[in-house]
Amino acid sequence: MRIAVDQSGERMDDPATVHDINVLTVVASESYQKFVTALQQDIRESLSTRSRIADATYFLGKIIQTPTVKCF
Repeated sequence: MRIAVDQSGERMDDPATVHDINVLTVVASESYQKFVTALQQDIRESLSTRSRIADATYFLGKIIQTPTVKCF
């Protein structure tokens, strides 16, 4: 995959038009479609249990270790 270029070799990645020009179309077999569907479902399930907001309760009981820095 690559970003489209015009006749002069200039990249066609203007933020206003990039999503209209650079379109990826995937033509896949039925087995690939099943694979992708299962993969997307797995990702949804694993992300659904993840915290969405890192508020104070998210950090309770967690220990963060940082390297010791000596200042002179």
